[in-house]
Amino acid sequence: MANKTLKSTMDLLRPEFRLLEGIVVPTVTPLTAEGQLDVKGLECLIASLAKVSGMFVAGTTGEGPALSRDARREMIQRVCAQVDRKQRVVVAAIDPSVDEALETARVAADAGADAIAASPPFYMALSRGDILRFGLLLAEQSPLPVYLYNVPYAHLPQFDLDSLRVLADCPNILGLKDSSGNFAQMEEAIRIFAKRPECSVMVGPESQLADALRAGAAGGVSGGANLISALYMELYRAHVAGDASSVDVLQERILGVERDFYRVGELESGLVRGLKAALSVRGICGSAMVKPYLSASAEEIASVEVALESYAEWLPELRGSGQPEPALCWGSGRRGPAPGGS
Repeated sequence: MANKTLKSTMDLLRPEFRLLEGIVVPTVTPLTAEGQLDVKGLECLIASLAKVSGMFVAGTTGEGPALSRDARREMIQRVCAQVDRKQRVVVAAIDPSVDEALETARVAADAGADAIAASPPFYMALSRGDILRFGLLLAEQSPLPVYLYNVPYAHLPQFDLDSLRVLADCPNILGLKDSSGNFAQMEEAIRIFAKRPECSVMVGPESQLADALRAGAAGGVSGGANLISALYMELYRAHVAGDASSVDVLQERILGVERDFYRVGELESGLVRGLKAALSVRGICGSAMVKPYLSASAEEIASVEVALESYAEWLPELRGSGQPEPALCWGSGRRGPAPGGS
């Protein structure tokens, strides 16, 4: 099933209409054992994702809200510099206030990002009116285009459909990144934004990727693409080609990624732990997580290594044929947390 001549999903985009479309990767944040940004690991990770259509930086998968402000700023700056406008870069603004979200937007704009994705402020109680006013303020004051962001936690504030209907008329708002898991609401959001062809609704939950594309979503922001980007890109290309049977087969493989890598260790942080453990097996970056989360144990990393073998057809270093892409760090022996320094 794997396509050995796979080209970038950027080939399939329509830049005259949409800023975001295709497979966008919510990048993990490589860290050293001491909790500093793992610069070499980050460079390897971004190089390994050269064929996807974009990066989503400092979101849930990137542990964004748990990073220090300095680490988040450095992450944004380094991703934008390395991508160098060859792919889209969207920065997550998951902040507790309007002012903090706008500061994130300014940092992202100065670094050269294309847009922000903003979730309603957390902690303080918010009415529907408060959430709508938040969106309107960002639309008016952000130096970058804004994607609204419904995060994957039902207990946190969300943009409801009434708010989306109003905010969809704001020229500086270009769509929605929906990680809520509420498929019916996402379908209605697709209809709401359909009146503006430059807007995108991007699906977060990978279990919904195929169905969301069929419903009219522009693409997916898929955490597993950090690890096996070719699998997700192949599904998207099959969808564009109208190959429904291949989409179904590939969707089943993506469900396998969730089963194999998203439940490593403590459940609440199992997705990020599993991805980082698998990336460390691949020699791309270390497995360290931001405090207070536990990094993967040696036993967990060994289990992930076994699971990776079943995805060999999408991983060049495991296929045993062809030449590895030179930008990657395969063979570096990087298992577990990366050493200190950068």
